[in-house]
Amino acid sequence: MEWLCCGFPIIAFFIWAFYSNEAAKERAQTLESAKAAYEESLRYLRERPTDPTMRAQALDFGRRYSNLTRSHSGVTVYDEVAIKNDIDAACAGTVQAAAPEQLEHPGGRMAERLQELQRLLDAGLITREEHEAARAKVLSEL
Repeated sequence: MEWLCCGFPIIAFFIWAFYSNEAAKERAQTLESAKAAYEESLRYLRERPTDPTMRAQALDFGRRYSNLTRSHSGVTVYDEVAIKNDIDAACAGTVQAAAPEQLEHPGGRMAERLQELQRLLDAGLITREEHEAARAKVLSEL
């Protein structure tokens, strides 16, 4: 009967250790799964950097992963900054320069403004003095 008194705590300890180990394995598996989902969402975002849905999905997965790393205690400001940096890095290089024909040529716009001033003068809507002052202002922007 004495062995039962001493054996029971030992058996209880082994049961506790077994279940604690299983819980730790499950937590590690969940954490690894969340990390893989976050990294996968960043990979998809790199492929479609201008897709706002992919960006939102990466943000969501990042927050879930971050929350798990902090044992469900919430996402901190530092986590948010780190997630934003990851997302920005995934989207890096997506800003493309406009094609030359898309750029507004200052000279072209200026010519339009000078023509408009001449039209206003010809229509009698502005005086010669107003025309000259406005023309001088347009030309000074060159």
